[in-house]
Amino acid sequence: MPTFSHFADESKMNAMQSLYNQIEQIAQGLRQAGKTPSLALIRARIGAGVSAAELMTAYQRWHNTQGSLASTPTTQPVATPAASEGSITPADFQRLEAKIDLILQLLQPQSDSNTKE
Repeated sequence: MPTFSHFADESKMNAMQSLYNQIEQIAQGLRQAGKTPSLALIRARIGAGVSAAELMTAYQRWHNTQGSLASTPTTQPVATPAASEGSITPADFQRLEAKIDLILQLLQPQSDSNTKE
């Protein structure tokens, strides 16, 4: 006879599979738009109802199974001087720093609610 924990585990697995399917659909739409699916782009499109931990787990599963293979470009990108040298310009650094700050701000409410429980 199934126990309560069995139903809870099954419900959790169904929710994770549903999230995985959402990620797959969003990634396909991003590729059709000419963009490479990333956690940030998927997070922006999936909405606020998904916890960061659940999204990260499902995204990692998707990325490990097919994300990296499906996002491989079919043509070689044109190398720019900055890209071929491996250097980051000050403008690139500021842009990346701003993105990291935004990600940290988005994750902060998640972290605060997890520590209160």
